[in-house]
Amino acid sequence: INAEYMGIPNIQTLDLSHSMIDDKGMQYLSVQFSHITNLQSLNLSGCPIGSVGIKHLSHQFKNISNLQTLSLNWCPIRDQGFGFLASQLKHIPNIETLNLQGIEISDNGAKYLADQLEKITKLKNLNLSGSYIGTFGARYLSDQFRHIPNLQILNLSGCRIDADGIANFAENFRYTPNIHTLDLSGCKIDICGLEHLSGHFRHISKLRSLNLSGCEIKDGGAEILAGHLHFIPNLQNLNLEWCHMGDIGCSHLADQFHHIRNLQTLNLSVNQITNVGVKYLTNQFYLITNLQQLNLAWCNFREECAKDLADHFKHIPNLHKLDLKNNKFGYGGIKRLLEKIPFLDTFVI
Repeated sequence: INAEYMGIPNIQTLDLSHSMIDDKGMQYLSVQFSHITNLQSLNLSGCPIGSVGIKHLSHQFKNISNLQTLSLNWCPIRDQGFGFLASQLKHIPNIETLNLQGIEISDNGAKYLADQLEKITKLKNLNLSGSYIGTFGARYLSDQFRHIPNLQILNLSGCRIDADGIANFAENFRYTPNIHTLDLSGCKIDICGLEHLSGHFRHISKLRSLNLSGCEIKDGGAEILAGHLHFIPNLQNLNLEWCHMGDIGCSHLADQFHHIRNLQTLNLSVNQITNVGVKYLTNQFYLITNLQQLNLAWCNFREECAKDLADHFKHIPNLHKLDLKNNKFGYGGIKRLLEKIPFLDTFVI
């Protein structure tokens, strides 16, 4: 790629995701950055770029100082290469989005990044999902949150963060009051971790999306979460899929629906909810009339649940997507649902 001779010096977006650019290709590409100084978005996700290639890339950051979005998802980058990258972030001070999903960095890599956060204070979106960051990495990063007060989206899904790590993040949310999207799905969050997290919701009152799917919060965690929902009244999306929650957890959540009247998406699939839990939910549907998507798949519901759902659809008139697959409604339950169901764009049963 020779930007000068191709006549594209003003290019702002370069998407080379899932191409075959390797370390050698990165060496050739990066030397051309001096010809595309207006570049704002660079996507190299899925490219087989290792530590050597990342070193070539990061050493040329000084030529693309206007860069705002950098995506390196699923590149085979480890701590050493990430250290090269982090050390050069000072040359792209306008960076707002760092997509680093699936890269194999550990707590050491998290420290490399944490030490440089003061150089990228405009950061709004940090995606570290699927990395090997654990409790110590969480501490390194969160201790530097004061340098990134503009952070809005934090994705740590699938990281090896436990209750202590969550506590570190939560205690530093006071420095990042603009967070509106928080994804902690698949982290090692139990009741204790959720208590740390929800106890600091007051610092992120702008939160609109919370994903805790795959976290083992159980009914006790649901009670703790519900008791703090009044701190995040702007919540629109709540994902509690596969959280080992039962009827009691549903009752705690439903009792607090009046605090999250803006809720648009609710996912309670793959939980241990019975007819009793469904009654708790449906009796409070009138409090969340803005609900647009409801997922209750894989909950082992029976025919009686179908009746309760069908009789309360009138309270959620904005519903356009309903997922009830892999339940045991039987012919009678399905018939009842089809008779009462509102107009939907998507209905899975």
